[in-house]
Formats: sequence, C-alpha cells, structure tokens
Amino acid sequence: MRNASAPSTSGGRTHTFGPPSSVGASRSPGATDRRPIRRTAIARDVIIPVLLPGTATDFAPTDPYVRKFWIPIVGPGAVADVLRLTAAARGGRPLRIPLHLEILAKEGLAAVTPHGRIAVPETIPGLTARQVRRLPPSLRVAHQRTLPATDRVHAIATARGATA
Repeated sequence: MRNASAPSTSGGRTHTFGPPSSVGASRSPGATDRRPIRRTAIARDVIIPVLLPGTATDFAPTDPYVRKFWIPIVGPGAVADVLRLTAAARGGRPLRIPLHLEILAKEGLAAVTPHGRIAVPETIPGLTARQVRRLPPSLRVAHQRTLPATDRVHAIATARGATA
C-alpha cells in the first residue's frame, strides 16, 4: 500500500495521490451558512412571561417538592417549562412559547392573560387532593410525610378552590 500523499512515477509522469492542492474552491451557487429548517418543524413565537403573586402555602421553584411531586403529575418536560417560565419572568427575559403550555394551564401552573401574555405563579402551588390521588401509592405516602400535621393538602385544596 502506498502513502496517499507520496508521488508515484509511471512512464515518466509524476502522480500525486490525495486531495487536490487548490483549497480556495468557490462555494456552490445558492449555498447558505445556515442549516435548513426541517419541513416538519413548527416555529414557536417568543414571549415575555409575567409573574403572578404566590401564596403562603406555595413552594419555591427550587424546592425538592416541585420535582418530586409535580413530575409524576405533569411530566418532566412540563416541570422544566414552568421553571424556565418562572426564571424568565423574574428576569424579564424572552423565551419561546413552551411546548407543554396546555398541560401547565390545565393543572394551574400557567395561564394566558386577556392581553395574550403568559402568566406563571411566582411560587409553585402544592398538589390538590385530586392530584395527590393520581400519585403512585409510594409517593402518596411520601407526600403525607412531607406535609405538616395540620393537613396541608386540605389547606391547599381549599385555597385553590378544589374539592377534597
């Protein structure tokens, strides 16, 4: 096997194996620097979310309660979306409309205002009694241990207007 860049002689001619020596080749007509967007891609608008005031029974977005108990209810993507929305609203930063907005609105973690803006709570509410019943049995027990003896579930459900 010959070295790819080594010259070879055959019949008095010299041949070089390897890429052409011209590196400054011109670009193809119509070529762009940007990658094309898939035909199936959906463009999402950019929004600036606003904060709604929280209540005393709510949890900070960084509280382990949020990930442990909200992920089984709405899913990890929706929890990540609400955390991004909350952070963007606090910083006044724009971001794309979340993919899980419908789920967040259904569960009370986001709302669309009459002016078309997306509002998120400053703090994440606790689960209602209906949502607690949807948890797996092991998490229901853990949820009861997490709450103080004053039956916080009932207080949260009453504050959010849900029935126990």
